[in-house]
Amino acid sequence: MDPLNPVTQSLLTLAGLLAGILSYHDYKAELRNAICSVGEEPGGCKLVYMLPEALVLGRVHLSQLAPIYFAFQLLLFSSYLATGSHITLLAYKILWIAGALLVPYLVYLELVKARAVCLWCTIMHIIILLQAIVLTLA
Repeated sequence: MDPLNPVTQSLLTLAGLLAGILSYHDYKAELRNAICSVGEEPGGCKLVYMLPEALVLGRVHLSQLAPIYFAFQLLLFSSYLATGSHITLLAYKILWIAGALLVPYLVYLELVKARAVCLWCTIMHIIILLQAIVLTLA
């Protein structure tokens, strides 16, 4: 298996981007319009969104950063495919590894602090970890 297969990389990144966009939608939506509602067991996304730790520097919510993170990944990988630049590939890998290192803390916030499971967060966590595993093979 080629870890840098454009189809594999693109599908993982696009799935993360979609989950990030849906997460941002739910963060901004009123409860009745949210896809992942608070009434779902075991808690839903809203409980996770309300955590003070979900704000970076007290201003930017993680749900706002998630689509940017995946869009930047898509841009870096597309740039690598177009140019073959090893610097771009290295930046791509570093961003995924940084994301993978952050996942355990985010899961802790979900499960321990919020006592909830956010569907979109979980999907993004899995994608980031899969991507990191695949990229370690490259």
